This record gives sequence, structure tokens and C-alpha cells, in this order.
Amino acid sequence: MRAQLLKPSKSLPQGDGWIYELKYDGFRCLAFVDGGKVRLVSRNQNDFDVKKYKATADALIKLTGGKGVVLDGELLAYGSRGFMVFDILQFDGEDLRKLPLIERKKKLEQLFKSTAAQNISQNIHLVDYMEKFTQSDFDKLCTGNYEGIVAKRKSSIYSGVRTSDWLKVKCENYSRVSITSPDKIVFTDPDITKQQIVDYYVKIAPKILPYIQNRNLALIKCPSGVEKNCFYNKNQNDELITISSVDDLIFQVQNNTIEFHVWGSQVDSLEKPDVMVFDLDPDEGMNLDQIRQGVRDLKGVLVELGLKPHLKTSGGKGYHVVVDFTPSMGWEEFRGFAKNVATVMEQKWGDRYTTNIRKQNRKGKIFIDWIRNTRGATSVAAYSLRAKPNATISCPIAWEDLDKIAPDGVNIFNVNDFGGE
Repeated sequence: MRAQLLKPSKSLPQGDGWIYELKYDGFRCLAFVDGGKVRLVSRNQNDFDVKKYKATADALIKLTGGKGVVLDGELLAYGSRGFMVFDILQFDGEDLRKLPLIERKKKLEQLFKSTAAQNISQNIHLVDYMEKFTQSDFDKLCTGNYEGIVAKRKSSIYSGVRTSDWLKVKCENYSRVSITSPDKIVFTDPDITKQQIVDYYVKIAPKILPYIQNRNLALIKCPSGVEKNCFYNKNQNDELITISSVDDLIFQVQNNTIEFHVWGSQVDSLEKPDVMVFDLDPDEGMNLDQIRQGVRDLKGVLVELGLKPHLKTSGGKGYHVVVDFTPSMGWEEFRGFAKNVATVMEQKWGDRYTTNIRKQNRKGKIFIDWIRNTRGATSVAAYSLRAKPNATISCPIAWEDLDKIAPDGVNIFNVNDFGGE
């Protein structure tokens, strides 16, 4: 069973045959509930870590009362980690996908009005919809920090593919931030202007924001272009930097930010980190096959520990292997765990890997950088540009694409070819 995808639209469809929902900022998710078991599956058929969303999973079990149910919605990636439910595909074993959308909506409303639903937590919510929504309403919506609107035909069945029955119309909220010097050349060979960088971050905002919202940030700014005097910026008005909206994001780009680096913990649980990052930093001139073998070896160690690692390009020489955690450990324990993983790599394959940061100890080896898993240290955010030749990007990629995509293989020109809706 696959999630039905949204088709982008530049205009808002009108007429009695449509309903309208707010577009939420998170991860598309199908929730499969069967008695006391819950599976949360992404639009790309990957499983989310249910332990990370335990409160949501518990709420789903209570809501469904032990019946077999499949729900569609948006899993929020930050803050409450809640689940915004907008469709029901199966109830008590009955397949509802051939029913018109408006009938499925009524069944979903009945579920949320049931006795079982009265005891659910605030981690799960029914998405409201509107039967009338004008262009004027849309324009007003976009003056706030909203992502946009999803328009759906009332009569549409749930086909599981992208059709013109489900449309997404996005707000361009960044228009309230004035861009100065839009033609300034920031990257050379090829030339990339400040306006092109703004356009990239506006387009990628729905993907990058879940990784940087509610986290302290360090920024790399390049006021004279990436080839001259770039610097780290960790404070603004004597406070740590945070971003909560598209406007905040573009404000920082307007102020010459190229790269966004994040803490491993969220602001509201600062002393309990939830993202561990291993940076595989190879010796100069190392063969790409050897670097990729290092990624596989590290993945194997993490999987043996019962963890589910993710992969992204660094935009530089190596790859990043990322593990999401439930925020429970303190920083000292978290850092120690990361160091132990790197030490296992060094002890198991001493001719390939080192935990020593000094370059003279790295000849022919990969440095497994575990040190960034320290309080106050940062790592480059997913979908951030890098201040490197060709405007490379640190981009999440699938494990099966490891042999296809080089560490610097994703850039501002081809990022649309990789992942995401």
C-alpha cells in the first residue's frame, strides 16, 4: 500500500468539487495499526523508528481500539513529534480506498468521535478541511508562516499514485524578506548568484526546515563569496541562533549565510541529544571504493548494535552516517557511545580506520569523526549548501545509491534528482 502523492500546482482550483487542507511541515506517513502493533511507513516505503514516536504510536493504538486500521497523514519531525491525520484507507479489515474521498473523510471523523478517541493524547490530531477557500483566503494564509494548501477532489479514490486529483499549492512566504545585491556572484566556475542561492533555499525549505527548526545553529557566512574569508557565526545579539520559519531561513541567506550547521539536540531538550553523526573523513587521494567500504563497515557495526543508520553526502570528501535516538542520554554518555563505535572500527580494522584527528596519523586511513557528538559541536544540516566548488549539498540518499552518488555528487544544479516530494 503506497501513499497517494501530491501534484504541484501554481494556481488554487475552485468549485464545489474540491476540499482544502492546510499543508503541514513534516514527513508523509502511512500508519498501519493492528491491535497493539504500529508501523509508520514513509512515502518511499521506509519504516520510521516507532520508538522515536512512541507517544504517537500509543495514541494510535488507543484511537483504533485494537481494530486493524490504516491512516494517512503527516508525521511532524520536530517539537511534539505529533501525527496529523487526513485520510483513512482501511478500517477493521475493510479496504476503503475505492470510496470517494468525502466518504472516507466522514468515516475518519466518526473514528475521532468514538469512545476510544476520547482518551488519546495530544500527539495525534484530525486535520480539518474547508469546502470553500478563495484566492483571497490563500493570499491571507500566506502572510503567516504557513506552508501552503492541499486541494483534493471530493470524488477522488485513493489510487496510491500522483494525479491531478490531489494538488499542492505552496506559499512563497520569503517575499517579505528584501534581497539585496541579488546579482552578486557568490560561487565561481560556474557563476552562481545570491538570488540563485535564495531561490534554492526557498524551494528546499520544506525539506531543510525539519532538520534545523528547534535546534541551535552555527552558520557559515561568506560576505565576499565562497573563495574569500568565510567565517562561522554562532551567536546573534549575544544569543544562540535558531530558525523557525521560511522567513528566518531566507533572512540568514540574505545576510550571506551559505551553510547551516546544527546541534545534536533540540532546544526544548537541550541536554538530551537525539541525532548522532559520524563523518567519514578520508586521507587525501583515497580511492572512492575504499571510502564506500568504510561506510558499509560503519553501517554494519551500528546495525549489530540494533540501530538504524541513515546516509547522506557531506558535499565534500566523505559521507555522513546519521542515527536518530530517543532523547534520553546526557551528553557525556552520548559522546562516549559515539567514541566507542569509532573505537570498535579502529580495533577491528586498524589498517583502515583511525579515531585520531591528527592528519599525520591518517595516512591511507579514514578518520571516523565521532567528536562532533559533543555538547555545542555541530554538523552540517541535511540539504544545506556547502561553501565548496560547484555549490555541493549535504543530501540524504538511499543506502542502495551509495555506489551511484559520490560524496560531492549532489549540488545546486542536480539536487532535484534526489529524494523528496
